[in-house]
Amino acid sequence: MPSPTATTHTTTTEEGTRTMSTSELTQAAQRRATAGARKRFIRTLLVAGVWCLAIFGLYAVIFQVVATLTDAETSVSAFDTTLGATRWAVLGIGAGVTTAFLTPHIAAGGTRRSFFAGTSAAAVVAGAVWGAGTTVLLAGERALSTAFGIPWRRLFGLPVEPDSVAWYVVTAVSEGLVITTYTLLGIAIGLAYARFGWRGGTLTLIGLLVPAAIADLGSATGVFGSALALQAERGAAVPLGIAGGVVATVVAAVAYYLLLRDVRLRPPR
Repeated sequence: MPSPTATTHTTTTEEGTRTMSTSELTQAAQRRATAGARKRFIRTLLVAGVWCLAIFGLYAVIFQVVATLTDAETSVSAFDTTLGATRWAVLGIGAGVTTAFLTPHIAAGGTRRSFFAGTSAAAVVAGAVWGAGTTVLLAGERALSTAFGIPWRRLFGLPVEPDSVAWYVVTAVSEGLVITTYTLLGIAIGLAYARFGWRGGTLTLIGLLVPAAIADLGSATGVFGSALALQAERGAAVPLGIAGGVVATVVAAVAYYLLLRDVRLRPPR
């Protein structure tokens, strides 16, 4: 029963007319704001994902055809060498979120919390889709190489046998965690510059390299991970790598949340 001082509103739905308190209306508005932020952001990420994977996949096909026609000796996945570029795409998209989505979201009545919830969920979903797409393209490239009689192996990535079911799961999960981490880091970077300016933002950016390095090392890809490749201990590398990816994602999310709380928003021009 609402308190005597509570403000109530009558709303009409398909089920009939019901009375809602101000707090219920506020909660419903926040749920809509969270869903709106999630849908807008995930649409942007997935469009970018389709373009990136399509371009890199086409490159891999052309590489295999040219290698076959020229009798070039190669056994390294061409698509694998391009995967480091995908993280820079989502990093840039995330960095643009502050001006493209956050300010209009707040101006429309949303909160920072609903924005964080929506965009974080979008980053996780997009990471899962990118990870699955990457795995499918790697498997397709491997099948194409086999059809052409060309040996195939990944130069980077966690050491799992390509013939096993575990390879599909580990590849999708590790790449998905990388994309999620870099997406969240991109947002954090945009917030850092909006909050601290160029000097403070750059200093914060240096600190944000830590979860980026953990993500790269955990997946054995990217700038940091490709240097080590985590090939020494096959049994220990996979669980350690996945754990590292989870830690990187959590650290990136915490950094994003802390920077979001106090950032000053400029009105849209």
